[in-house]
Amino acid sequence: MKHFTITNIPLNSYVLFYFGLVRVLKESDLWELCAVHRGRRSLSEDQKNKEEAIEVMGNVVEEVRGAFRVKLENTDHVVLCRLAGKMRKFRIRVVPGDRVAVEMSPYDMTRGRIIFRER
Repeated sequence: MKHFTITNIPLNSYVLFYFGLVRVLKESDLWELCAVHRGRRSLSEDQKNKEEAIEVMGNVVEEVRGAFRVKLENTDHVVLCRLAGKMRKFRIRVVPGDRVAVEMSPYDMTRGRIIFRER
């Protein structure tokens, strides 16, 4: 095993040893590296804002083969929606006339996901 000395390491930084290589990391880089190692990807702020879903309220108009047509409040826009996973898991029933919360992607405003049903 070789011994060596590292000098001039800035404060709040860490030395990472792997496969015989030495790398000096800042604290933020270390946390990002740990997240990637655990299988999680860290997203930049722009990516997080871009991928945020739009949440709106609406009324169910009709049921169409496992999906629902929902008319959004304050607009004439009708969206084809499916039930979210938790609603399917807990078998929450949705019938025409129910008021629901819909989550929509900013990329496709014609489809959505029903995430909540008001009583």
